[in-house]
Amino acid sequence: MLSSAQDAADELIADDTNSVTGVEFNDAMTPVNVSVDAAKYGALESSLALGFYVQGALYQQINGVAPDDIDVIVEFVDEATGEVLDTGSYREMRENLGQ
Repeated sequence: MLSSAQDAADELIADDTNSVTGVEFNDAMTPVNVSVDAAKYGALESSLALGFYVQGALYQQINGVAPDDIDVIVEFVDEATGEVLDTGSYREMRENLGQ
């Protein structure tokens, strides 16, 4: 599953239509750091976090993480300055949806 997640990340990086320049995550898929070209980054691109939420949460569930402990934090970071442009959490998204 990790290799599939990396393949998906590599496809995002290779796609010139978005601002993504790099994607890093650990073996637990808990934090996901998405490097972006800030000049091209748009607010709608933060919706890419949904894909990382699904992949990370499923991966954690398969690895036996208790449902209440599953979380994936996604940060969109300006590749030039290191500034966090946007951040989101799978757990917070679920809470906001009332699940």
